[in-house]
Amino acid sequence: MPVLRIDFHGIKHEDVRRTLIANIESHWNDSPPPDFVVVTGHSEQMRGIVKEVGNEYDLNIEEGLHPSYMRLTF
Repeated sequence: MPVLRIDFHGIKHEDVRRTLIANIESHWNDSPPPDFVVVTGHSEQMRGIVKEVGNEYDLNIEEGLHPSYMRLTF
C-alpha cells in the first residue's frame, strides 16, 4: 500500500485544513488508496485540525508513531 507524507512544518494553521483536504480528495479514488503520514510537529492545534478532517472523511487515525506524526488510513 502506498504511503504519502504530508509535512505541515512551516505551514500556517489556517492553511492546514485546506491542504489536507486537497491531498485526501486528490487520492480518494486511487486503487489502492494511500495511507497518509502527517507531520504535525508538537502543535496540539494542528493535531486537532488533522483529527477533525480525518473524522470528517471517516479515516482511521493512528497516533503514537512519534509525538509529531499521525497516520490517516482509508
